[in-house]
Amino acid sequence: MPIIRLTTREGLVLDLSIGGAGPHTAAIYIRDRLAQYPALHPLVIVLKAYLKPQQLNNVYVGGLASYGLTYMMLAHLQMEEAAGSDTKDLGLMLIQFCERFGPDYDPCSVVVSVTAGGVVSRQRHSPAQSKHPGRICVVDPNTGRDCTEGCYQSEAVLQAFTDAHE
Repeated sequence: MPIIRLTTREGLVLDLSIGGAGPHTAAIYIRDRLAQYPALHPLVIVLKAYLKPQQLNNVYVGGLASYGLTYMMLAHLQMEEAAGSDTKDLGLMLIQFCERFGPDYDPCSVVVSVTAGGVVSRQRHSPAQSKHPGRICVVDPNTGRDCTEGCYQSEAVLQAFTDAHE
């Protein structure tokens, strides 16, 4: 899907996707999840701010885009809620996210899928999501495609989460 990147005079960067119903459907889906998980928005903002100085927050340089990070955090919150954790405890959720996607996370064996309930075995998904088995793979719940395919610096992103956890 074509993306246009705009930067305002104030320095605000906007990525606009062009064409199809996908972006509209995704926006509605995320809006609904923000209502369901109030911690989602602030946690994603904190992680984006953390990744920015390391130049890992931008897919154009192989980093992790907000879209993929949002689904990673959503999957994490789903799993924590299922485990009985207080998903409104921002500090706890941040620490546990960095633990989940840090030292023990193996992108060769798992994918992130909010429709499947969180982090699941790569074998449960089609070969299309195995194009880059050593990279983070986040399955877009609206299209079924890997929305983090451009994150070729996955190892550095996961190391950043490990460093934050330690």
